[in-house]
Amino acid sequence: MPDPAQLRTHLRALAALDRAIGDDPRFCQYTFDGTWSPAVEAALMENGSGDDFAVLFTPAGVLIRGFDHE
Repeated sequence: MPDPAQLRTHLRALAALDRAIGDDPRFCQYTFDGTWSPAVEAALMENGSGDDFAVLFTPAGVLIRGFDHE
């Protein structure tokens, strides 16, 4: 795993590229929310087929949760 700063940079870039390349924001799979809650940033992915992940950057560390429906 990359360190938290590298992971945050990578996931922000994925969200920015997804938004820039995609024609319709409703179909973006990657998002990054810098104000998800106080002191917490969230990187989220949902592909519309049941697969998703969430990465939370908190003062205590990084929490990663993923789900693959198959």
